Parts: sequence; structure tokens; C-alpha cells
Amino acid sequence: FIIDEDIEVLQDFHDEFQAHHTQIEHLIAQIDTQGGDKDLLGQLFKELDGIRNSANVSNLSPVAESVETMQNILERVMKGQVNYCRTFPEATMLVLDQLLVVAREAANTGQVPFTLFTEIQNALRPMVLAEENSFEESIKKSIQIITGEYIPAEKIDEGVDLFSDDGVELFGDDDGIEL
Repeated sequence: FIIDEDIEVLQDFHDEFQAHHTQIEHLIAQIDTQGGDKDLLGQLFKELDGIRNSANVSNLSPVAESVETMQNILERVMKGQVNYCRTFPEATMLVLDQLLVVAREAANTGQVPFTLFTEIQNALRPMVLAEENSFEESIKKSIQIITGEYIPAEKIDEGVDLFSDDGVELFGDDDGIEL
């Protein structure tokens, strides 16, 4: 995406995002140790709101949309629609780390990498669609997506089967190694 905004505005947004990011890191550490304290979750919501509002002012709708999605997930946690679990702060921080990369790219180049934005959206999707009883599994899937560890089921079958005798010779008989 090419951002239709002055580069100085984008740099100011990046700086502001970085300040919020630092504050959120502290909140996440507290949330993690206090097991999802509602007051701390409310503070996290406000910090995310600051990022979202600033992103909107800076014409960075991809960041604003992603942060709004995170707020919607957080709101579900705060209302008890899904159960808080210990992996939630980690997933939140990983998504924010990627959004900070987006903000940095926007500040440096005036563009947002489409692939990175898509990756963030794909990582948020499992948490958005999660039912109450599957929220923890959805968070784990989101973490795997954002860290690059997730392999879709249709891709698993594309690997090489090391145990089949399909004519693929992985090691030659004449490799010069004697046992």
C-alpha cells in the first residue's frame, strides 16, 4: 500500500507508536504475572486506542484496522466471552511487534508491505473466529502464523516421505563412506 501522507507525519506516527509499544510491553508483563487483571486489560485497551486513533489521523488504515481487530478480541476477553489464557499476552505482543515494523516501513518509505499486512491479518483471524472453548487453541495457531511456524494442512502432504520406497535415493551407495 502506498500511503498518501507526508513522510514527517508518518515518522511522527512511528515515534508515537514506539512510545505506546513500550508502555504496552510493561502492561503485558503485568498482565502476564497477574493473570488477566481487568484493570490492566482496560489500560491495554486504552493504549491500543491511542495507536488506532493516531494511525487513522496518519492515514495508515492498515494499522488502524489491525489494532481495531485486536481491540475487538481484547473486548471479548474483558467481557468474558472467551476465557483469558496465558498465551494471550504473547500473541498480542507479537502482533504489535509486526505492526511496529509496518509503522517503521511507512515512516521510512511511505509504503506498507502488503505481504506483512496480510500476515498480520491472517494471524488475527483465528482469534477473531474463536469460540469460547477454542480460544486458547486459536491463540496458539495465531502465534504459529505470526512466527512462521504454522503449516496449513494442505501443505503438510507436500513434503518428502523419508520412509517410502518411491524411487527417490537420498543417499548414494557410492559416497565413499565406509562403516
